Amino acid sequence: MRLGLIAGLMATAVLASACGRSMKELNAMDDEQLARELWVAKHQTIGFGGYDKQVRQAILDKHPEWSATVRTAIGEQRVTLGMTKAQVGASWGAPLQVGSSLRPEGERIFWRYGRPQSGDGVLPTMASNNEKSKCVYFGPSGLVVGVDQ
Repeated sequence: MRLGLIAGLMATAVLASACGRSMKELNAMDDEQLARELWVAKHQTIGFGGYDKQVRQAILDKHPEWSATVRTAIGEQRVTLGMTKAQVGASWGAPLQVGSSLRPEGERIFWRYGRPQSGDGVLPTMASNNEKSKCVYFGPSGLVVGVDQ
């Protein structure tokens, strides 16, 4: 009986750690770390729902200065024109790819999103299953100037 209780407690501890970090741990992370954590939460294969919402809420708690419009868009996992990189990270998580191009109005940064596939192990492909590749473009001011979905 004691062995069964210990095994049950160990299974519970493994399950809890697999579900994600505590709010205390999330609150100690910076925006970039939280964006990466959100990406992992959205793409984990073990199927625990709700952790991405917990991570997103930790990000929102760190930024009470963000407008109600931005907070609503983040809660709905949308990216809108004028968002900052931190706000995009709060909504969609860390990008799969970051790049830039020089345009007449200045440098334009893009963040590409999609779910990596297992392949040759060198470069992940962009889209798999039902998730299409999407891209966010930032202008010279660092704010979103375009979104391809």
